[in-house]
Amino acid sequence: MNKLQADAIAQALLEPHQRAQEELRVVAKQIERKWRIAWFTLAGCGAGAAFAHFSDASSGVSLIWGGVAGFAIGWLVGRTAGSSLIRHSS
Repeated sequence: MNKLQADAIAQALLEPHQRAQEELRVVAKQIERKWRIAWFTLAGCGAGAAFAHFSDASSGVSLIWGGVAGFAIGWLVGRTAGSSLIRHSS
């Protein structure tokens, strides 16, 4: 067996594992992005509650709108962070 054949066999054995690791990295990035969005949403709800406390606004409506705003910010931050990670890893 020459070096070329040995390399081909090694690559054939390692390729499924490399593909599985790449799939796991993609899933981990997706989960990280979802957690980031959840934290921003929670912070937005807190900001909405604080706004309702210091103003005459309804607490439920302020909580919801704060959560919506936090979700939007988290989605935008996650989108830009994810796209920069993709550009750097290629």
